[in-house]
Amino acid sequence: MVVLFSPSEGKCAGGSGRFRDVQGRLLGGIKARRELIQAYEVMLNGSADDQAALTGWKDPAKVAQLPTHLDEAPVLPAIERYTGVGYQYLDVPSLESEARMYLEERVLIFSNLLGPIRAGDLISETKCKQRRALGGIRIASHYRRLLSDAIDDWIGDRPVLDLRAEAYKAFYTPRTPTVSCQFFKIVQVVSHLSKACRVLLLRAAAQQQVYSI
Repeated sequence: MVVLFSPSEGKCAGGSGRFRDVQGRLLGGIKARRELIQAYEVMLNGSADDQAALTGWKDPAKVAQLPTHLDEAPVLPAIERYTGVGYQYLDVPSLESEARMYLEERVLIFSNLLGPIRAGDLISETKCKQRRALGGIRIASHYRRLLSDAIDDWIGDRPVLDLRAEAYKAFYTPRTPTVSCQFFKIVQVVSHLSKACRVLLLRAAAQQQVYSI
């Protein structure tokens, strides 16, 4: 079983090495991502209005702390880079090594900038708020067109647990048997806390080493 998952807006800084030395290991390679990365860097190094539109931050000093050229930026595993509410519930540092390995090998995260990345892939710090297009490129359709075959090859014949938020389902449609989840409290559909519910399900799957639906 593999798990499709969403990113988070929050990311931590730091890491080691350089993104340019590891980017070729990303699922499907760097070529499909290069045009979007270049558009991202143009906006990040542009006017204050461009920076605010890209990041959602209005404080130029905060934007200035981001790596301006991703090739030279230090990297961390994606599962450590993301720090949003959902990833706080996942609480990777508290997991046993077997559970962490499960996440790194079986979870595919759909990044707002980099598209489909495995939880163990090394990525740099970025801030690209959820958006439909970047540099005139429609992000979801771009990755759907260029990387769907690579995702299919990675999944193989394994079943899929789809825990993505609705916005990220436009990036890719699984071709193997797929289960998605809806969460209820008594008879009411959980909305605000659905992100936490999805993450707790993922954490349980990793801890219990779940390999089938």
